[in-house]
Amino acid sequence: GNLENAKNAILAEVEAELDAPQEEA
Repeated sequence: GNLENAKNAILAEVEAELDAPQEEA
């Protein structure tokens, strides 16, 4: 449903940020 689609989209963005190199430690 739309709720799962939104949740998956948010999870994808979070994972992308986690995988991105973080300059601020």
